[in-house]
Amino acid sequence: MKNVSLIETAINKRKAWKLLDKNGNNFESFTIFSNLITKKYSPNTSLSYSRNVALFIDYLEEAQELFKNKDFTRFFLVEVIEAFSEWLLYGDKSGNEIALIIHKTYPSPKYSKQTINLIMTSVRLFLKLSERIRIEQEEIFPTDNILFSEINSKHL
Repeated sequence: MKNVSLIETAINKRKAWKLLDKNGNNFESFTIFSNLITKKYSPNTSLSYSRNVALFIDYLEEAQELFKNKDFTRFFLVEVIEAFSEWLLYGDKSGNEIALIIHKTYPSPKYSKQTINLIMTSVRLFLKLSERIRIEQEEIFPTDNILFSEINSKHL
């Protein structure tokens, strides 16, 4: 991987993983994901899922660096995520502009369709968990809270 490091750890004497960026910062969402799959799946499956999601996050980190001057809206993020499977499968032969741009600085491993299906299963599980956590956080810290709306309406 180019932008992240997958590090083995332990949770209740079972193997788990954490993911660090180039500066040694932990990806907390990945740690939560790893802890969850460690409880649910065999060590080999947990490692496979962790590697797959680490590759996805590595890809996202590369995209963030390449497109740092672009307005990284939610819509653009969806486009980057959708280009991931194109990047994995076709690399420099992709018809997707984002996949082509990323391939120039981070060459695609050009996996088989079967391998990509396994990777995408892991990624979908990670994204579902991430969305669930986001929704739970909104319930705990609603954005329409009076305090926050008052702060947002003040002109400094």
